Amino acid sequence: MFDLVVDPSLQDLILEINNKKGIIAAVCHGTIAFANIKSDNGYLVENRFVTGFCNEEETMFGKAAAEFPFLFEDKLLARAAKFQKGEVMLPFMIVDDNFITGQNPYSTILVAEQIIKSIGKEPAKRKKYKDELSMELVKRAVKGEMAWARAEIKSAKDNYDLELIAVYGYYQAMFAKEDLEKIRMATMIVEIVTPYYFKEDIFVALGNYYLKLNDKTKATATLNEVLKRNPDLGPANTLLAQVREQ
Repeated sequence: MFDLVVDPSLQDLILEINNKKGIIAAVCHGTIAFANIKSDNGYLVENRFVTGFCNEEETMFGKAAAEFPFLFEDKLLARAAKFQKGEVMLPFMIVDDNFITGQNPYSTILVAEQIIKSIGKEPAKRKKYKDELSMELVKRAVKGEMAWARAEIKSAKDNYDLELIAVYGYYQAMFAKEDLEKIRMATMIVEIVTPYYFKEDIFVALGNYYLKLNDKTKATATLNEVLKRNPDLGPANTLLAQVREQ
């Protein structure tokens, strides 16, 4: 965002590879390296389908965004790129001719394997990483396979990063503000793992989200679970008192 986007040597190299129809790939903020490259017909990304770290992801997870000279998504759109994005922080990749771009860090493996396929090879068979499997599960859940996700965790929880799944839902609910539908989906994601995972801060937050959804039964049960483990926890006691007052 500060250096590669204005690096003339890199721009020349990318343009040379593109003229030879070589594979050009980037993930997350890396796609910004293409933004200022000009070809005979204008900017290299003009009318090209690309993806990268979107504005919503920057708002939620981009700690350095306040120091950036521009936002990634805004710059690509200003260059007339056909910018596309999937769900926040879930795997998403776009292939446009010889360009392969991934939206965020969880898209890295998709891009890597697509590069291999694009040069006429098959990716080696391998065991998927826990974080990879976890984000794939969350993506299927938010697309309507919530029941499958619950059953999968119940039967094979050791294959997944339960904390990562819980934290994903936690952040989704946090940034949903007062959007109750987003909060409801986020709490459902956390619920996928709560029978097998406990963390005090997340459970207190979950109790608060249930309260926003006016589900006093779940709010009470969640907060009581926290207080059973830590009876003197102030935030849990305060929130439980609010539940009882309503």
